[in-house]
Order: sequence, then structure tokens, then C-alpha cells
Amino acid sequence: MIPAWEIIGPWVISIAGFIAAAGAIAATVNKLLKRITGPSQAVRAALKYSITSACEQYQKEGGVSYQELQNLLEMYEQYRALNGNGFVVELVEAVKKLPVKS
Repeated sequence: MIPAWEIIGPWVISIAGFIAAAGAIAATVNKLLKRITGPSQAVRAALKYSITSACEQYQKEGGVSYQELQNLLEMYEQYRALNGNGFVVELVEAVKKLPVKS
């Protein structure tokens, strides 16, 4: 009769190796996600600043040109794609209600 360890031993070793490899892969993925997240947060912050500044300027001027509005909406779309939210939504909605200058 073959000892049980000879039958299940290779399986146990294979599973342990798989678990170790999965742990190493997970650690690498986490490092990559941190590298990606940092720059995207910086881009989101820069977009928020640009959008906020533009909205305040257009409100002071009492209107917005068609091109300025299109640029603002493009920035806003990218801001939202980066999970941006908050009062920026209200600012953009207020600018959309302003008269469009020629």
C-alpha cells in the first residue's frame, strides 16, 4: 500500500506554491494600483481647480462663450470619469444656465 503522504504530498506542495504565487501577484497588483491612483488623484485635483476657476470667471462675466462652455464640459466629463464629485457639479450646472456670448 502507498503511504497517504506520497499521494497527497505533491498536491499539498502544488497548492502551497499556488497560494504563494497568488500572494506575490496580489502584492504586485496592489503596488501598481497605488502608482496609478496617485497620478489620477493629482489630475482630478488639477481638473477641479481649473473647473472651479473657470466657473467663477464665467459667473463674474455673466456669460460664457460656446467654445468656453464646450471646454468646460470636456474638463467636467474627465473630472467625473476620475470619480470627481461635490460642489463642482453645482458650479457647472450654474454655468450651463448662463447666457452664451457670441
